[in-house]
Amino acid sequence: MKKKILRITLIIISLVLATLTIRFFLPVLLGFIDSNGQRIQTISNAVQIILWLAAGVWAALRWGWFGRSSASAPQKTNDNSAPQTVISEVYIANVEKQKITDPTRISEGTLRQAYLNQLYELSGQLSLAGIDPKAASQANSQLHLERVYTGLRTLTPEAHDQLHKPNIEERSLKYLSAVTLLNREPFLVLLGDPGSGKSTFVNFVTICLCGEALEKTEANIRQLTEPLPEGDENSNKEKSSDKQPWKHPGLLPVRVILRDFAARGLPPAGTPATARHLWEFIEAELTHKEYGPYLKKRMLKKGALMLFDGLDEVPEAHQRRKQIKEAILSFKSAYPNCRML
Repeated sequence: MKKKILRITLIIISLVLATLTIRFFLPVLLGFIDSNGQRIQTISNAVQIILWLAAGVWAALRWGWFGRSSASAPQKTNDNSAPQTVISEVYIANVEKQKITDPTRISEGTLRQAYLNQLYELSGQLSLAGIDPKAASQANSQLHLERVYTGLRTLTPEAHDQLHKPNIEERSLKYLSAVTLLNREPFLVLLGDPGSGKSTFVNFVTICLCGEALEKTEANIRQLTEPLPEGDENSNKEKSSDKQPWKHPGLLPVRVILRDFAARGLPPAGTPATARHLWEFIEAELTHKEYGPYLKKRMLKKGALMLFDGLDEVPEAHQRRKQIKEAILSFKSAYPNCRML
């Protein structure tokens, strides 16, 4: 503001000096050429008029420039918001307080719910075609897993090693529920013959975690932790009415079918596989690609339960299983908050 006043003062002084110069010095000059007095007087008057007009135009242009400069920097109010902002001569009130929402942008919560719903349906469907070939063409040929699932028991590596020792009977070994081990171990490998229930267990854990987040009554943490049915009377399997332990509420499941990863996500044979290859495959499998950044952020900050299924279905040719193991170990380092099965 002070600079503006100073400039205007200088303009006025310049105009006064110009007027005094013309008024007092020009007549003196004209006295020397008195013989042409009438003509010179006419020229003097014309010059004064031109100078006054030029000074007026220059002052008007300068004043207009200052006015526009002040409009481009609006005053701040007490709440630190701009009372008006000029955008192509259009005034927008309190522009700093306005939150403009893109109507095409889908919220993280909506995308997460869509992801969980799809994973719930894909993991929970059971086909009856393997039991009854005629059922493959029927509309109601699918059951949902939570209706028929039976809890899985397993042995720790230490207990399993006892099986190969002489004079050790299997019924003397301590069997634990797979849920108990999954709850206890952040990184767990579940081994078993084909058809022993590994994939079924992965799918059941998946639908229970999804169902808990979606508030499903038919599949949730309550179903996941239900007491196991008692074993045979002569066995040493768990016989307890207590619920199975689970201390990881809100854990987000991420299921990876390894045969699909081997087919569509691994680099060429002989090339090391990394966490980047595995993440790009997970992201590519998402129906709603917009959820990718949110999922990655969630896995990095809060973690997730990575459920890798079907390693035994990956062919040994070209060392694809070795590449998969490399990718999983790299992923474990890159996403340290994730648990893995």
